[in-house]
Amino acid sequence: MKTRQPVLVTRQMSDYATNRELGRNESGCIIGPMTAKPEFTAFVERTLQEVIQFTEDYTGTILPRKMKFRWLDQDALVDEGIVETIVNRVYVDPENIYPCVDIGVGDLAHDGSPIIVANVAGYSAKPFQKNWTGREGPFVFIIGQPYLDKLAGRHSPSIRAFSFITPDVKNLKRV
Repeated sequence: MKTRQPVLVTRQMSDYATNRELGRNESGCIIGPMTAKPEFTAFVERTLQEVIQFTEDYTGTILPRKMKFRWLDQDALVDEGIVETIVNRVYVDPENIYPCVDIGVGDLAHDGSPIIVANVAGYSAKPFQKNWTGREGPFVFIIGQPYLDKLAGRHSPSIRAFSFITPDVKNLKRV
């Protein structure tokens, strides 16, 4: 198999442009380090807005932008410092970011705000790259079954197990 030469990419990830040398993995996807924690923090901020928009597009609903957050392996709801909570668990250093994190609107809180849920898959940390959905970065967008049940007027049982869907990200269709 032929290897491709690394490329130097300048891109705007937040308020400043960054230069970083990127390579390609065996699938041809661009990979490389996320140069700084602030750059990844800005990426997480955008991702949180994108998962709400993704859910709205998929379900035809409109959600408030004030959100809460919960890791699927924990019971505690976070309503302040959500971005930092995610960054501290997913970002290790510029060369090591957990590559597969399911994230999306899982449910609604009593006040109607979306509860964003996330789960870090069991893969070891790697350089920043596209994930299996083709989206840049570690985040795989999901929609929680408890949220979908509420939309359909059904009650979700309050058990510890949590189910979700990963909609076809290339051919987004409404339920």
